[in-house]
Amino acid sequence: MIARLLRLFPAWAWMLGAAGVAGLLGWWRIEAVTAERDAAQLKSEQMQQNVEQMQLVVNWARAQSAVLSVALEDRAAELERIRRDVMEHRQALDQLEANDADTREWSGKSVPSAVADWVRQLSASGRDGDDDADNSRTPDAPVVGTEYRSLE
Repeated sequence: MIARLLRLFPAWAWMLGAAGVAGLLGWWRIEAVTAERDAAQLKSEQMQQNVEQMQLVVNWARAQSAVLSVALEDRAAELERIRRDVMEHRQALDQLEANDADTREWSGKSVPSAVADWVRQLSASGRDGDDDADNSRTPDAPVVGTEYRSLE
């Protein structure tokens, strides 16, 4: 049966047919490889874009970190300056109390309870970090008969 089929067409026709099928299979394989290559190139380009975007994000984060670092350094320097100022003022007050008789006598007196409460409120809000502008207001005027107590 196969021999009959082979004799039906001349050898050059079989060779031409085999070459055509081989060419068709080769063309199909080349198309598949080309498609894979194009897909890999596209994926590579997308990954490169992702890398560039991530690099922008990292650069932004570095810049923000530098800005925050500078701000924290400035804040630390300002807090240190304020701490030194408070310490100097306390030393000056201590020296004034020690050297000036009028100041020593005045500092030993009791203060109105409203003032004592106000000072405690100011110091408590400063420790808590609650920096309301309203805390700096002066206390109400003392009422006749209010109690006096020491600020200790």
